[in-house]
Amino acid sequence: MIAGLIGTFVVSRIPYGLYRRFHIPVIAYAVSFFVIFLVLTPLGYSANGATRWFKLAGVSVQPAEIAKLGMIVFLAALINKLGARAADRKIFCMALATPLPVCLAVYAVTD
Repeated sequence: MIAGLIGTFVVSRIPYGLYRRFHIPVIAYAVSFFVIFLVLTPLGYSANGATRWFKLAGVSVQPAEIAKLGMIVFLAALINKLGARAADRKIFCMALATPLPVCLAVYAVTD
C-alpha cells in the first residue's frame, strides 16, 4: 500500500505534457489490452477459485486493475484532445466506447 501511495505521488508530479509527448495514452491502451491476457500464460494462477491473477517478481497483480488505470489515462487524453468537440453527444459516446474491447477482454478472459 505504501508503494502504491508513493507511486501515485510520483506520477501526479509528472507534467501532463510529458505523457502526451511520449504517446503514453496509446501505450496505456495497448498495455491494458495486453496485460489482460497474462492470466492465460504460466504467469497466471487461480486464487479462491478464480483465475484473475498473475504473479510477476513475487507480486500478485490483477490485470483488470492495470487495465483500469490504462483506460483512465487513455480516456483523459482522448477527451482532452477532443476539446470542445467532446460536448457533442455522438462524439462523446464514441469516446466512451473506445475502452469496450478492453472491457470485453477482461470479461472473456477472467472467470
